[in-house]
Amino acid sequence: MKRHFAKAVCLALIAAGSYSTGVMASDAENTSLPDPNNSVAADYPVYSNNTLTIPTVGSDNNPATYLDVELVQTEAGKWQLTQARQSTLIDVIENVEVVKVDSFPVQIFLRLTGTFNNGCGQFGKVISEQENNLFQLSVYYEWYDEAVTLCTENLVPFDHLIPLTVYDLDAGEYQYTLNKNFSGSFLLEQDNRLDYQE
Repeated sequence: MKRHFAKAVCLALIAAGSYSTGVMASDAENTSLPDPNNSVAADYPVYSNNTLTIPTVGSDNNPATYLDVELVQTEAGKWQLTQARQSTLIDVIENVEVVKVDSFPVQIFLRLTGTFNNGCGQFGKVISEQENNLFQLSVYYEWYDEAVTLCTENLVPFDHLIPLTVYDLDAGEYQYTLNKNFSGSFLLEQDNRLDYQE
């Protein structure tokens, strides 16, 4: 446990140094900050009331090794890790299918089907990284505290859509991987952007 905690501290501090929240510690009291509950703000580190909240901290082979990392700045100016939740990739996905909505601009979704093995299974963070024509997706369980959460033992089927950000992409074939277990491709037959004329 200590080893994981120490690793979380290192990863969180590295992440804290490599992200800019746009707020200096000395200015935090007088600065209007984004709402951390807002879906856009929730993807970025937020510094407020001497607490730095980092939604995800990744490593070389996992874009979200830790979730919901919180560091508190002490009176001595040092950072103290108060929370870091280890992530878990969803491992009960049985099928992934491309769903293409042919209105223009085209929309692309990945349809995930499978069965959670208890009543607490839920979709959590989805990390989508695009490099050239490849989308790499990592889909995680929603975190819950097993020590205080009672879960039914029912099998719970799911049918879940994940949108891919395909607006403004050029025409061509694109590939995807999901949780390193599923892969496939889809075709954009024309540039997927609106042509505005002024």
